[in-house]
Amino acid sequence: MDETFHAGNSNNAPHIASLSFPFASHPMPLFMLACRLLIAAPDVMFSFFGTATSNGQIFKNINKCLENLKAYDVDDGIPKNNVFTSTIQEQMELFMAVTPWNFKKGIEVAMLERRRKITCLMSDAFYWFCGDIAVEIGIPWIAASLAGDCSLTTHVYTNLIHSTIGVGPNGNYNQLD
Repeated sequence: MDETFHAGNSNNAPHIASLSFPFASHPMPLFMLACRLLIAAPDVMFSFFGTATSNGQIFKNINKCLENLKAYDVDDGIPKNNVFTSTIQEQMELFMAVTPWNFKKGIEVAMLERRRKITCLMSDAFYWFCGDIAVEIGIPWIAASLAGDCSLTTHVYTNLIHSTIGVGPNGNYNQLD
């Protein structure tokens, strides 16, 4: 990131960028984690990144008591003036096609607007590119897996499950004997 984004950083309190996957149940747990952290550490500033649709759903009923938590909309990848009639899968593919550049741009805007350097990234765990962004900026990355223990365990042990159960030629899982 350009050094100009560090200018005007008179406040040394942490500024955490929360990058959410804006589909299904992903954004709300990350938002709730940011809220809980903000309650515990009210001097910390949070910039929450998601699409306009996702942020609109989350922040529509949020009052001004969370002054240190601000939403930033990132590009959703959907072409302008598009009448959207496709599946959620296509929406996700369009979004991922403009990611991580949409988040990098949003981070630059937040640092300029809030006049505080981002000091930590917090994101959905599968956003592997956040590790690269964090290294580029020189800050830590918190990869949050907020879907629950069973979901995380399934992802961690996917290869073991496949090798134990196996997948048949038609794509179905083989039965255990």
